[in-house]
Amino acid sequence: MKGQPGSEETAPPFFGSRDDPRHQALEVLYGMDMSGRPATELGELLADKLPKARRIVRGVAADTDRIDAIIERAAQDWKATRMPPIDLAILRMAVYELRRHSRTTVAVIISEAVRIAGEFSTAHSSRFVNGVLGTVAGWIRPVHDAPAAQAAGPFWVRRRRRSTAGLLVTADGEVFRGWSVGSSGTTVGEVVFNTAMSGYQEVFTDPSYAGQIVVMTAPHIGNYGVTDLDSQAGRPAAAGVVMRSYSHRYSSWRAEGDLSDFLSDHGMVAVSGIDTRRLTRHIRERGAMPAAMGDGASAAELADMAASAPKMVGQDLASGVSTAGSYTVGAHGSSRGKVVAIDLGIKRDILDQMAGRGLDVEVVPSGVSAAQILEYRPDGVFLSNGPGDPEPLETVITTLRGILGKTPVFGICLGQQVMGLALGAATYKMPFGHHGGNHPVRRLEDGRVEITSQNHGFSVDLWSLAGRPAPSRKGLVTSELLPPEVESEFGMVVPTHQNLNDGTLEGLECREVPAFSVQYHPEAAPGPRDAVGLFDDFVRLMDRGV
Repeated sequence: MKGQPGSEETAPPFFGSRDDPRHQALEVLYGMDMSGRPATELGELLADKLPKARRIVRGVAADTDRIDAIIERAAQDWKATRMPPIDLAILRMAVYELRRHSRTTVAVIISEAVRIAGEFSTAHSSRFVNGVLGTVAGWIRPVHDAPAAQAAGPFWVRRRRRSTAGLLVTADGEVFRGWSVGSSGTTVGEVVFNTAMSGYQEVFTDPSYAGQIVVMTAPHIGNYGVTDLDSQAGRPAAAGVVMRSYSHRYSSWRAEGDLSDFLSDHGMVAVSGIDTRRLTRHIRERGAMPAAMGDGASAAELADMAASAPKMVGQDLASGVSTAGSYTVGAHGSSRGKVVAIDLGIKRDILDQMAGRGLDVEVVPSGVSAAQILEYRPDGVFLSNGPGDPEPLETVITTLRGILGKTPVFGICLGQQVMGLALGAATYKMPFGHHGGNHPVRRLEDGRVEITSQNHGFSVDLWSLAGRPAPSRKGLVTSELLPPEVESEFGMVVPTHQNLNDGTLEGLECREVPAFSVQYHPEAAPGPRDAVGLFDDFVRLMDRGV
């Protein structure tokens, strides 16, 4: 179907060299020779619109016959005897984009097509264009029942696996429906929610999420794509991802690819379209629990998988994400010291924070012994974050007990829990944990409040060293919910930080040996960096020595 020459208002008023590839591309869009007085000179076109226009035009040119067949079929309802070239150009671009991004709204797609075509002509039949594309959208929109969709329209297309129905079923039988946007298949894990508003790639690649299905409470995920610079490990660590609305289009100068492709390439199951508000409230009321999710399985099958999935308590997941062998991250610039980092699931941004302070970091596996660590003659030892229950990490606990008092120690997240166990305290499973980038933490020394990034499901109970149970909370969180100080085998231990949402312990310090820890992530990634100065505190502790 070729556009018929229209009036001077509807014909594309563009003139340029017939050898110019952009000029030739426009002929593909408009289906006619370019002629007429130019309204816009070629050199005046906005540069940021040309790359997208070229990509769309190449796609249209590669499949013009099929696209025109779709337009012609849809236009029959309008009994159109002629189609102005500008309308044809807009519809060709819009149909091409709609087939590629089948869940993007028609209004957005038309707006983009008009924006590009509008560089060369502004007059178009909006009612006609909207009507035709609306008809096309009814054929192309993905539905869960593929055979029914194929029968519904002659131009149904599958957007990879994004039209496949996806389900999540919790261990207590709650069913949540959506569609698959990641790798095909099923997965099981403990379902938790994360309240970060951005930083989804950092969340999905954080090794601390091993064995967990992450529910993002922020509604739009994928809108700025992915880049290798944001990954916290070599591959995603979470068992699965749940989101309210996956963005099929991404926009960022840093983006190197699409989130769905990233998840699929790494074999990660992800489901969009889930009512994440209802799911989050369910987790808050019932607690974090096993769940099963994916496509190609019925709700009953997923319910059985969730019911038989192991609980997080008692699982040693850190050994599975720890490095297999030692490696070194060199200091940025001149070196001022050496740190041995025990990898329980360490994030890349943590290594960058220490290397950026002039520290050579020797990363070692979780099974390393105290003697092996001391052979490095380190200026300090770092206990990293990681997944799972800290109590099964008996080797790490024994190792830490063998180095406390012999070199400065700093631990975060799972590292704090291991520190607590090495000091003789107990740990416990939290109802739904702390996962997100907006957790308020009070420094008990001066009352200052920091907004922190957190990801943990267990916590240290300092009251277990005090020999009496923790007091019950009444009203607002106060420091009285934590013991002022406790005695351990390694001397006096004091709490240093407290969570203002639930009053739990967020930091501790040993007064008689050089060791301290926090339960949150001072490096953030993602989240605020209010507490990034803790790495400087570690450097100063190493400067003082034992």
